[in-house]
Amino acid sequence: MADLVVFAKPPRSTALIILCVITVLVSSYYIFSNIRLYNNAAEVARVGKQQIDRSRAANIGASGKQDRYNKVLEDALMMLDETKLRQQAVGLLAGNLLTLVAAIIMFTQRPWGFGLYVAGSLLHIGTPLYLFGVNTIPGIISAVAQSIFSVAFVMMYAFQLKDMRPREIVDDLML
Repeated sequence: MADLVVFAKPPRSTALIILCVITVLVSSYYIFSNIRLYNNAAEVARVGKQQIDRSRAANIGASGKQDRYNKVLEDALMMLDETKLRQQAVGLLAGNLLTLVAAIIMFTQRPWGFGLYVAGSLLHIGTPLYLFGVNTIPGIISAVAQSIFSVAFVMMYAFQLKDMRPREIVDDLML
């Protein structure tokens, strides 16, 4: 008798289905959001700068931690540069496209989609740090906010990798 070795995909886990659906929905939302940000960068910059000017005017006579407050406002003004807003939109759009494609690939139980997901997550974290620097408060806040969700989802997908790999099934072949 000969043994027949068959590689079969295990059934898709409920956790993997939920993760992929959430990723597809969130990534799709942010794709459209970043396209809108790219198209409206001038308006976003103008309105943001007006808000900062109002905030400065309201706090002109305030004493105490004025230097730190001015540093935060200067960092925020740097983030509201139209070119930087567009660059941020492009970087985050690329990251969201990668995570969307990765979720679809992992939904079909192909583990190499996990590498794409990690690359998209690194773009989410790295884009604000690259554009705004690691020594600016808004840059750090943006990167930390992105990294919390990115790292959490990377870990949850990593636990699902075992369900994406084919398992060996050995049957006795009766001849």
